[in-house]
Amino acid sequence: MPIPRYDEFYKDILLALADGAILSINELRDAVAISKGITDDDRAEMLDSGSTTKFISRVGWARTYLKTAGLVAIPQQGTTQITEVGKTVLVTNPPIINDKFLMQFETFRDFMGRSATKKKTGASQALITFVESSTPEERMEIAHKDILSAIGEELLQEIMNQSAQFFEQLVVILLEKMGYGKGHVTKFSGDEGIDGMLREDELGFNNIYIQAKRWGPDRAVGRQELQGFKGAVGDNPRAVGLFITTSRFTNEALEYAKRSHLKTINGKQLVELMMKYDVGVLPSHTYTLKKIDRDFFTT
Repeated sequence: MPIPRYDEFYKDILLALADGAILSINELRDAVAISKGITDDDRAEMLDSGSTTKFISRVGWARTYLKTAGLVAIPQQGTTQITEVGKTVLVTNPPIINDKFLMQFETFRDFMGRSATKKKTGASQALITFVESSTPEERMEIAHKDILSAIGEELLQEIMNQSAQFFEQLVVILLEKMGYGKGHVTKFSGDEGIDGMLREDELGFNNIYIQAKRWGPDRAVGRQELQGFKGAVGDNPRAVGLFITTSRFTNEALEYAKRSHLKTINGKQLVELMMKYDVGVLPSHTYTLKKIDRDFFTT
């Protein structure tokens, strides 16, 4: 059978999560496939780009949009759980849950590029207005941002599935690709958390010391961790301390980092850099947009 559109999976996903259990992405896919009667052969059908299967792609986008609307949450990387809003939607038992239905939620309207969301416009009309008021190029830009956001989430999930040592090596590889000299993962005796070092010059006059924390999104890096790292880096004016985490920093930690001349990179910034410098990602498909060559037709 043809793989349904991504928004045709919305209700199936909510029903699979209805009991409040936290499902892994694989468990969620299996539940949706059973609900829709999708066979293993159907699930193996690839996108034209060959980057992944249609089923994985469309369930993934359905999950992303439901999360954006606030109907599901991601308590940990690679998991999904229904929210109270999602439970309320199921109680009302709407015959169809699609993009038009989700336009009633402000966060979804914002995500779809609606800037003037406070106007008293019906959900159906709001979606029509969004499509009609955007050029094809603008819609492609929005779609591209959506794709990058979804890939960023998958990257964090993949990192969390690896070891702490893998993450430390990943950070060094990323910084090397960014042009910050040659580096290596290292463990100093009594280093209080220096996980790697890069030499910006051959003689080592300028060094970058790295601490890498592979933490889940529910755990923020606080001032205490940065203070310990600062003590390990020392006061050498030629030494730069860079603290990278897959999660986030508290405001107090960021203020301390600024005063102590430490650099910080959170999870969102990390995956953006990975995508920019092609670390852990590969080009999938290229679309070339054409425009009229006005000079060619000028007489």
